[in-house]
Amino acid sequence: MVTDHLEENKFKIIKENIMFKRYIRISDRRVEFPDGRQIDWDVVSHSTAAVIVVPFFTKTKTIHLLSEYAQGLNEMTYCFASGGYDPAKHSSLDEAAKCELSEEARLTGGTLIPLLPPGSPGVAEVKWSSNRFYPFLVIDPEIDTEPKQRDAEEFIELVPDQSIDSIEHKIFNGEMILASAQSYWMAKNYLQLNNLI
Repeated sequence: MVTDHLEENKFKIIKENIMFKRYIRISDRRVEFPDGRQIDWDVVSHSTAAVIVVPFFTKTKTIHLLSEYAQGLNEMTYCFASGGYDPAKHSSLDEAAKCELSEEARLTGGTLIPLLPPGSPGVAEVKWSSNRFYPFLVIDPEIDTEPKQRDAEEFIELVPDQSIDSIEHKIFNGEMILASAQSYWMAKNYLQLNNLI
């Protein structure tokens, strides 16, 4: 059964050293497999988990999207407001989500809904990273007239009033960051289950 492989402690970390650290960390990790093989891996991570916020407006049935500079691609790409949860700045994941909504999407208020069950470790980004993210849906936020300051390295353009079809067209054309696409599908599922779309 596939889920048998999800048991904890089947794969033992023998050693792990941080080789590089700035916006991200790259670690040299040695893992022992259940059959005794030891394999060296490059593992990418942040120091904390991330939050992603999908803003939905019930009157227009539209979503507020962003276009942000993606340094790895060296181009603009579609995404939702996202950022790191910092326990020194945020009392909770919810607060981190509200801060990112203000900073990046220039929105505030509304009803914030976590899209993972309580106690979830978060959604894994990719297999070669230890990063996890927590997707949120916010229903009917308002324009933030005094938004929080964006990080100095961010270059973001607002892409408001996007229809469901428009969002899905961008996803199916490979124009959206993977974690944002995952968050969208989870948000859409919530909206459908609650008869909001």
